[in-house]
Amino acid sequence: AVNGEAYSSDVLKNAITAAKDSKSPIRLLFKYQGAVRTVPVDYHGGLQYPHLVRVKGTPDYLSQIIAARK
Repeated sequence: AVNGEAYSSDVLKNAITAAKDSKSPIRLLFKYQGAVRTVPVDYHGGLQYPHLVRVKGTPDYLSQIIAARK
């Protein structure tokens, strides 16, 4: 669960977006082997979408990996 709501990707995205303007942590509820645990996540950076950036002067390993699978 995310902040007391049943988990879905939209609920998690909304919690991350709301935390950007809040000082409260995001609360995640986990159930594992019969135990339940609430974990506060003190993150306020909003949604982020990582991407690859080419570093000049380094080998292009990604193209080699992709070419091997064609």
